[in-house]
Amino acid sequence: MVGRSLVVLAALVLAGGVLACTSLNGRGDPPPSPTKTIEPMVVGVVAAVDPDPEHGYVTLDSGVVLAVRENDLKRIYGGYEPAPGTLILASGGQPPGWWASFELKPQSETSIPDPTGRDACWRITNGAFDEGDFIHFANGLHLRKAAGFLVVPDYIKDPFPSRPMDSFCLDRRGEVMTLDFIWQPI
Repeated sequence: MVGRSLVVLAALVLAGGVLACTSLNGRGDPPPSPTKTIEPMVVGVVAAVDPDPEHGYVTLDSGVVLAVRENDLKRIYGGYEPAPGTLILASGGQPPGWWASFELKPQSETSIPDPTGRDACWRITNGAFDEGDFIHFANGLHLRKAAGFLVVPDYIKDPFPSRPMDSFCLDRRGEVMTLDFIWQPI
């Protein structure tokens, strides 16, 4: 009798674990909901970086010059130092009230070619929520979806809210082209 009770108990524990994973989509806890909305006023690709790290000026491909180094405490995203090819999003002002930098994602790590045929892919990872024409990241960044926005691994039933390790691609306009990597535990 004891052996049979242990088998039944083990089966119940296993079933409970499966139900718990299923209820979380097997992907872990969702990110916190954003408590603010931050929209960029300046978007561009870094063309040049001032060689003097004291000043920290970057020149975007549009010709706009931003003082980011002296404003380093107002970086809202990215551990990437601005370098040629880095995508910068920023508020208005000089120096900007906030800024974020994103590295160019190597084509070998992009799950599909750019679906719009328009641009390269700059990587952003952060939990996010789908808001129709926009993606609202947990840190408050609120970015428009590009025309033709795709969730590439379409086998995930409910990819939103995305988890912090999921990866999106931004185009040079700071629009979200794809949710192209959805983290799943092994």
